Amino acid sequence: MILYAQWTRDTSVKYTVTYKANGGIGTDYAVEVLPEDNHTIASVDDAGFTRYGFTFTEWNADENGGGQNYSAGAEITPTGDMILYAQWTRDTSVKYTVTYKANGGIGTDYIAEVLPEENHTIASVDDAGFARYGFTFTEWNIDESGGGQNYSSGTEITPTGDMILYAQWTRDTSVKYTVTYKANGGIGTVSDTLGPYAYNAVVTVLDGASLIKEGSKFIGWSKDQSAAAADLNAGDTFKITEDTELFAVYETDSGQYTVTYNSNGGTGTVEDTAGPYAYNAEVTVLDGKDLVKEDEIFIGWSTNQTAFSADPAYASGGTFRIRENVELFAIWNSTDHPSTGGGSGTGTATVKNGTDDNGGNNPNIPGDPGTSKPPEGPDETPNPPKAASVIILLFLAAVAVFVFNVKWEYDEDQDVPKE
Repeated sequence: MILYAQWTRDTSVKYTVTYKANGGIGTDYAVEVLPEDNHTIASVDDAGFTRYGFTFTEWNADENGGGQNYSAGAEITPTGDMILYAQWTRDTSVKYTVTYKANGGIGTDYIAEVLPEENHTIASVDDAGFARYGFTFTEWNIDESGGGQNYSSGTEITPTGDMILYAQWTRDTSVKYTVTYKANGGIGTVSDTLGPYAYNAVVTVLDGASLIKEGSKFIGWSKDQSAAAADLNAGDTFKITEDTELFAVYETDSGQYTVTYNSNGGTGTVEDTAGPYAYNAEVTVLDGKDLVKEDEIFIGWSTNQTAFSADPAYASGGTFRIRENVELFAIWNSTDHPSTGGGSGTGTATVKNGTDDNGGNNPNIPGDPGTSKPPEGPDETPNPPKAASVIILLFLAAVAVFVFNVKWEYDEDQDVPKE
């Protein structure tokens, strides 16, 4: 006879099949299996594993994939405890980005792509192509203001996600900054002789009244070349933090200005047929040689009707810039005396309200330089005024009387006989 053993299951005895993420994310997934029972191989989703940048392929009894492979869904009958390791292949379409930002410097974002779990070498500022005038690069930081993790160029890191690194800078105190004044369509220059300046130095804005633009008045400066209104005026101050260009700002003056020639007691007329003129236009002074005055000769012009000498700023044939209506008076000199005064020669003038040395309108106010051009040709040498000759004669007579009185008193003291 044949007798067969009979068994009853001991449910307290079980095998475990343990699934490991093997580089992925997730805790061990363990399944208990009764001896001689079948077990269906779990999927990676059943196990709850993920690995960014990788695709799951299968399970293997060896961590490095050198053992028995098991595919998800396959049926097995464990004969003991088992450990199965997830196997992964890289998905090269998935990458992290490390973005470098100039953070106040010059240059566009520099972006490096890194495969997950691969190392990345921190770039240098030259690799990123960044520069910042007046500053020195120090390191990178995950915080724009430098309050986060620092990273030095050349350091090896293994990104675990996208990163943004901000350049960190320190000021180079040896660097100086300039202020350049632009005439912006006008004529003339304004030069800043006080610069260059250290960072944050106080700059005093210069005057641009010397600039000339025909038909327009200078009203101030702006950092915007197309500005219609001035942001800065002469004498204003600002702290300089970079090389600065200031552009002259003008407003249109639609006025028309005239030059009137007054014979000042003489006969004849001098008519200016070129006028009227726009503001700041260049005026050529006419000659008054055809004017006539008895026993006097014409020696030039002045804005002061009672002047004794001609103003060289308004010499015949010379030029000046007009900014208001101007009346020029003929200046006369006696034909009886030689003279050193002149009605022509060199001089400059920009007509503007004020007082000149002769008491008339001032063509040469400091800080308001003109752009007059002297006429060509030799200087004239007309006679000085009669009043000057009379003063000289009276002075000589007074000296003679004084000398005579001194000699008389000396002779009395010495008992010298009087003649």
